[in-house]
Formats: sequence, structure tokens, C-alpha cells
Amino acid sequence: MTLAAIALGANLGPARDNVARAIDRVAALDATRLRARSSLYRSRAEGPPGQPDYVNAVVLVETRLAPLDLLAELQRVEQAFGRERTERWGPRTLDLDILTYGDRVMDDRRLAVPHPRAHQRCFVLKPLAEIAPDLVVPGRGPVSRLLENLPGADACRRLDEKKPAVPETVRSGYFVIEGPVGVGKTSLAGKLAANLSCRLVLEQVDDNPFLERFYQDIENMALPTQLYFLMSRLRQLEEIRQADLFAETTVSDFLLEKDRLFARLTLDDRQFELYRRIYEALSVSQVTPDLVIYLQAPVEVLMRRIDKRGRRFERMIDEDYLHRLSAAYTDFFHYYDRAPLLIINTGDIDFVENESAWLQLKERILSARPGKNYYNPLPDALA
Repeated sequence: MTLAAIALGANLGPARDNVARAIDRVAALDATRLRARSSLYRSRAEGPPGQPDYVNAVVLVETRLAPLDLLAELQRVEQAFGRERTERWGPRTLDLDILTYGDRVMDDRRLAVPHPRAHQRCFVLKPLAEIAPDLVVPGRGPVSRLLENLPGADACRRLDEKKPAVPETVRSGYFVIEGPVGVGKTSLAGKLAANLSCRLVLEQVDDNPFLERFYQDIENMALPTQLYFLMSRLRQLEEIRQADLFAETTVSDFLLEKDRLFARLTLDDRQFELYRRIYEALSVSQVTPDLVIYLQAPVEVLMRRIDKRGRRFERMIDEDYLHRLSAAYTDFFHYYDRAPLLIINTGDIDFVENESAWLQLKERILSARPGKNYYNPLPDALA
């Protein structure tokens, strides 16, 4: 029998359960015996942005199956879990990869072993080092040495590993960052998630096929645009809920309630009534954030930032729309009381390029208290 290492990963549906059940399916393959299984790990998704984090594991098996026969069996397991191969490095209900197959080296169009990127991936090396630190990856060396030399090895950690410290306000660690187009919510979400070494969930704006036409013809394209966003936001939140990902610190750049804000702003009365009925029929029970961060900036600043990032579909955004959107956000958060709220004026700060501005902003976020909090930094203090 040949010793083979197999990686498992999932980030759609009940990801943790999928990986655990898939291990049992692999152990039950013909002519195959399970030798060892790692703990479950969490890692950030590679590929298209906005994906949930992955749950990962590695198993060692002894098998009489030839490499391509083993691959075929693993692909059948993937199919049983609803795997669809529609997007390179896209989200997956289950992903199974052969990492090593004894000391075999092969490069068939269907399979390459050892896996060509195994030595570069924390979510492979950490669980593999847990169960087989002395295993030699052909042409690369022992797993333990590969892990020691891997940059960014802390990007993947065991699910039972102690979580990073979060502010007193935060219980489960669910941050939401909101604000109008161009205010910097996605940039702040990315920096905060990286700093806290936690999960990042981004709104999938670029996937909306109606968005470009919406900015060209708001009156006629508002309803399909808004319904697509509603479905997309609900799907993302439901995937997170099913995978129990709120058990760990999460940073997101969208609040579900803002969907109604945009709908009320852009839909006429008949359209909004239809939207409202769909919203109420579909809306899941919402998870209340531990801290909502509302970013503000003057409209002229928003226009400059939108122009600077150069998204083609945003070129048709006009100042009147941004004025109305900003006013709607101001009104919404004036009455918002479902969670602690930190209101930040970002008009004169650049927390992306200015490290001092970022450090002061982060300190203010992590010291937020219940109720409404305000942060209005002076530009001279951040120079």
C-alpha cells in the first residue's frame, strides 16, 4: 500500500460539517485505510474577493488505488457534496486534493503530484505538520522545514486556537463597516481584518450584472439591481450562519438593513411595496453586530475617491445621487440603536497610506463603548 496525503477544504454551506463528513467518506474508500487526520483549521480564501473563509484539514491514507484512480474516487466524493467547477479558485462546498502519493512524481494533465503549490500554502502545511512533520514532499523537503520557512504562516490557525483579543464592546467579534459609495469601508474592513487576523466578508458588488446600467438609468434599473443585491447579501449571511463562522471574529463591509435604505432611495412607491414583500419573505433572522462603524465624508471627497479608483461602472455616478445617498445614511444612523455605533469623519484622513492615521483610527475602534461614539480627527494631528 502507498501512503498518500490528501487536503480537504470547504467554504460554502455547513463547511465544518462538510469537511468532517468528507474525512469519513475518504476513510471508507475501497482499498484505502485512514492513517491519521488533522485538526480543523481556518484560512482566508484565495481567488475572487468576498468569499467566506475556508475550513481545512489534511488526512493520511494508505491505499492500493493508483494515483488517477484515487483522484477519480475523490472527485466522486466532491460531487456527492454538490461541488461545481464553475470558477477558478471560487467558493466550494468541498475541495479534495492529493498532496503527495508516496515518493511518486508525476505531471499528468489530470493530476500533478506532489501538488505544485502545497509547499506554499499554510492551510496545507500546518495541518500536515500536525500529523506528519517528518513527511518528505518529493523535490521540496520535510514538511516541518517547509512550514518553518513559509512566510505568513499565522494566516491559518486551528479552529480551537485562542482567538485574538477584541475590544470589550465585542462579544463574538462581529464588526460591520458602513457608509456611502467611495467612503473607504472596504479598505477599512480589509485593514482591520488583517490587523486582527480574523475573517473578512466583503460585499460582492462587482458581481451585480445590473449595476452599470443602474447608474445609466436609475429609474428603470433600480428594482432588478436592488433585488440582486438583496439576494446576494442574504446568501452571504446565510452561508456564514450555516458554517457557524460567527463563532470567530468577523469583519464585514455591509449591513443588511442598508438594503432597505437603498431601496427607499431609488424605487418608486409601487416598486418599493413589491421589494418590501420580497424582503420580508426572504430575510433571515439577523445577527446583531457587536460594533457598527459608520464612515462619513463630504460629497466632493467621495467624488474624488470614486474617480481615483477608476471603476468603469461608477463613472456615471453624479453628485446629486451622492448627496441624496449621504443624507439617507445620515438619517438612518441618526436613529440606529440596534448595536454600538462609531461614527467617523474620514474626509481629512488617509488611513490606507498614512500609518499614523491608521494607528489612531484603530485605537479609536478598539476602544469604542456601548451607545454612540464619535471620532472626528483633525488633519494636522495626522500629518
